[in-house]
Amino acid sequence: MFGTSLSDMSEHLDQGDVAETVRVYFEKSTKLPPQDKSTISLQEVDAYLEQMSKVTREDDQQKVLTMVAKR
Repeated sequence: MFGTSLSDMSEHLDQGDVAETVRVYFEKSTKLPPQDKSTISLQEVDAYLEQMSKVTREDDQQKVLTMVAKR
């Protein structure tokens, strides 16, 4: 999703903190760079979390996460 090496991300994840791994690789992303300022509301966050709770396949979860990251 971030256009980075999956093996590098997995290695970083082995250190144990999923949130830290996502933060590090999101900040490094060239494919999906973070925006300077987010325009997402708390209601939209709730809606995305609701969507995430309903999807079980990894591909579907990645689609939802990609939508959120583009915000």
